[in-house]
Amino acid sequence: MLKKINVIFLVLVSFISFQSNAIANSAAELLKQKLGQLSGFSAQFEQEVTDRDGQVVQQSHGYVELIQPDKFRWVTAEPNENTLQSDGETVWFYDPFVEQVTAYWLKDTIQSNPILLLLKPNSNAWDAYQISQQSESVFSISTQDEQSQVVQVKLVLSNKNALSSLSILDKQGQTSVYRFSQFSAQQASDFSDTHFNFELPAGVELDDQRQ
Repeated sequence: MLKKINVIFLVLVSFISFQSNAIANSAAELLKQKLGQLSGFSAQFEQEVTDRDGQVVQQSHGYVELIQPDKFRWVTAEPNENTLQSDGETVWFYDPFVEQVTAYWLKDTIQSNPILLLLKPNSNAWDAYQISQQSESVFSISTQDEQSQVVQVKLVLSNKNALSSLSILDKQGQTSVYRFSQFSAQQASDFSDTHFNFELPAGVELDDQRQ
């Protein structure tokens, strides 16, 4: 399940400490500042997944809605239909093909999924990742956690801090690239109070991992 979450929607360690860490910290603070200015957004996306040899193994599309600090909907359309959603406390993953919903506590999931750092620019979870700035608009988030399915996430921002693309390299060497369009900044007030609440579809099994 976490593998599916990670491929939907970070730590250079050396004895050259002071200058290298100052650069890393500067990049992290700049990225958190940029994300903090983007309190929410909605967008369409096109996804392309390639294997370690660069061969395309999957293509899909869908839309995302996100409101900081803890609510989002990430919906992938047919033929790979699924929904990843957070109501602020629980992350729900709905796979219609197997007629199953899996529920996780958000506080547990954010520790293993760097994509969810987009939700919490001020979270302590950032301390587990290394942030580097490759250019003015390109940031890389990487981890050395052997338990993490995600090895690296690359964010490309536009001049207005809109999210242009998101690239995810996983432990198996697959790369998932999401290219965003129709990007629109949003505020919490743009959605109803129940917009991000998840309702279990009739006849669907619930796998509750909130233990």
